Amino acid sequence: DETTEKYPTIKLNHLRTLTDDMGCIQFAKLSTPDSTSGYTVDDNSRALIVSTLHDKIYNSETSKELSKIYLDFLEKVQDKDGKFNDLQCEREDLIPSSEDSIGRTMWALGYLIHNSKNQEFIEKAKKLFDRSYNLIGKISSPRAKAFSIIGLYYYYKRYPNEEMLSKIKEMV
Repeated sequence: DETTEKYPTIKLNHLRTLTDDMGCIQFAKLSTPDSTSGYTVDDNSRALIVSTLHDKIYNSETSKELSKIYLDFLEKVQDKDGKFNDLQCEREDLIPSSEDSIGRTMWALGYLIHNSKNQEFIEKAKKLFDRSYNLIGKISSPRAKAFSIIGLYYYYKRYPNEEMLSKIKEMV
């Protein structure tokens, strides 16, 4: 495949080090994860994009395992209204995340929906995306809107429908 020939091999060593059974840890001291820093929606969404892309290019068991962890994290921290919350180190204290984090999460979920071949992951990402869809119209941050539009675009590429296309046009 020309994609893998064009670029250096992408290694997930450090991302794997930052990831435990809960998700991607927010901070590290040099190369050692700082588990007291907790877990953010933003970091786990970014990590989901990386692991999805890595799996698309390399069909890697490691990237599949990481994608599952990040998806499970997003499912755990999504409330009934579709909002996502950061998680303190105690793994119990939820803290509301920013609009940027919500937008980036919609991007990550849409990206996975369009690019993954794992039907279980796609269905879970779609469920999370659909639950948060109503939040997109309430976003005021231009950057969060841009992230959301990217997510809507990828979702639309997998599941084309008029409502999604109208939402994209409305936000542009």
